[in-house]
Amino acid sequence: YSSVTDAFFDSGDSEVVIRDDYVNSLYMTIVLGAINFTGYVIITTFLGITEIPIIIAGIDQLVRSTKREGTLKKADGDYRNPSAWNAWFVTLIFNVAFVFMHKWNYPEVSSDDALVINLVMICGINVPWTLSCVRSYIVIPDTPPTRIFTIIYDTVITKSFFRNHVILLWCSTQGFQRNYFFSLMLLDIFSISEILQDVIRCVTLPGMKLVMVSYLFIVTFIIYSTYGLQSFEHLFTYGLDDPDEDGCHSVISCFWYVTWNGVQGGSVGGIMAGLTDTETTTDNLGFLLYDLSFFIWVGILLFNIVAGLMLDAFAEIREEADKRHEILSDTCFVCGMERKDYDNYHLPPSYPSFDEHKDGDHDVFKYIYFVDYLLNKEATEHNGAESYVNAQLANDEMLWVPVQNSCAIQFNSAIQQLTAERAEAKALEEEATAVGGGKKKRSKTERRARRRR
Repeated sequence: YSSVTDAFFDSGDSEVVIRDDYVNSLYMTIVLGAINFTGYVIITTFLGITEIPIIIAGIDQLVRSTKREGTLKKADGDYRNPSAWNAWFVTLIFNVAFVFMHKWNYPEVSSDDALVINLVMICGINVPWTLSCVRSYIVIPDTPPTRIFTIIYDTVITKSFFRNHVILLWCSTQGFQRNYFFSLMLLDIFSISEILQDVIRCVTLPGMKLVMVSYLFIVTFIIYSTYGLQSFEHLFTYGLDDPDEDGCHSVISCFWYVTWNGVQGGSVGGIMAGLTDTETTTDNLGFLLYDLSFFIWVGILLFNIVAGLMLDAFAEIREEADKRHEILSDTCFVCGMERKDYDNYHLPPSYPSFDEHKDGDHDVFKYIYFVDYLLNKEATEHNGAESYVNAQLANDEMLWVPVQNSCAIQFNSAIQQLTAERAEAKALEEEATAVGGGKKKRSKTERRARRRR
């Protein structure tokens, strides 16, 4: 059976008959598919409930802070960025020109094939690019339509985990219609494994550079297909016996032929008949230069450039991960104090170590729970400290969060200061006592001298 629905709703006209020994397999597919679908519904719903409100809160916070601070003026047009459409017009002109040129240059192409090509150009290139330009145009989403568009766009683009699970949920539903959609769900491993996520980032991080290299690939294939058709049309071969149907006889057919085989092997030698003699002629030298230059430029340089960009991206990702791990290990997220600065206070052994300070005294989740506690508590029931922190939160201030400080450091500083004050007072007292004893001794000596006289 081709799908579960075909097996259950077979009208009897199908040529495929389900054998009895495959019925259990069908039932197992239904059970596992239903469990899989239910799991993704639960996960996607949970992610939607938790992720989308974060996007909404961030957008609303941006609008409020912009209006309050006045850094951007709506009257001056700062809420929109018209320059975001500059590149869009260039892409639109390119798409329109491609549609008309294809129609005029290849009138024999059927309307269905032409429609497919046009949809690829419009939906595959122009629509995503248009949505990106609209998002760049909206700097501050201050109106309901722009707010809704920004929420949807940012959720789809920035919340990749939620987006991927929505796609997998769709694949789960389509799997009952077409079985191969179930196999696509194995790609869920990319949402789980950080190593595979880094593999994807190796492609997306240098994305613009790879796009430019891909453009260079296309330009190269156009040049070699045009030159090859002009000079070596008789050498192109599909391996067919009929000479009329063998080989490519137009730029577009040679382009696809050179692209398909050049990308696989990095050479055009496999799609051409090769030299029929070894004499030193102009045609033979031209063909040698044609094939060799393609191999060096495409097979060695361009492919190594792509590999180099991806390796550089992987090294950058690894360096970034190491730096992030170092920061999280040696820096307190709350107060920003580093391990070496904390150790320089030379706290007594009974005081918290840096790890205890970072994971205990300044535990991030304790501050999150405290903020949630304040937001869900009636303002009339706040004490003095809670009222102060609540006012800070209302004004988007962070003065209530400790900076390069902690209770242990403050307490140790107070003890040291008190000890120093006591030591200073004791020293002054001893000095005063010493001074007073000297005066008494001198007075006795003077009295004895007067008596003698």
